[in-house]
Amino acid sequence: MSQSVSSPDWQVLNEGKATMLVVQTRKDVTVFPLFRLLYSRGDNTTVTLAFDSHDVILIGQGLAAVLAALAAERLIRLIEPSENEANFKFRGAAANKYDGPAIDRITVKTLSEKA
Repeated sequence: MSQSVSSPDWQVLNEGKATMLVVQTRKDVTVFPLFRLLYSRGDNTTVTLAFDSHDVILIGQGLAAVLAALAAERLIRLIEPSENEANFKFRGAAANKYDGPAIDRITVKTLSEKA
């Protein structure tokens, strides 16, 4: 798996191993214990993280880096950008143009929604 690439849309640990994953959507924040992760799969445009009670689905570009960070046990936060940031590819307080790896949308589905 390729080496982890940083992005304004996710955070990784520089040292140590992650035990929790914070998923921050436009509506709320959910914290998942990583020992509940069943599997993850995807490619550069779509990634699914399957936990025992939820699926977390990422849509964007360059998302293979998320899988690499997860496999290295370094991924600690996923951040869904605002709708304008996602649509116009601007990130951060200075509203700088950003063309790197990015999340456009995060969907969190509960077990009942998965069925």
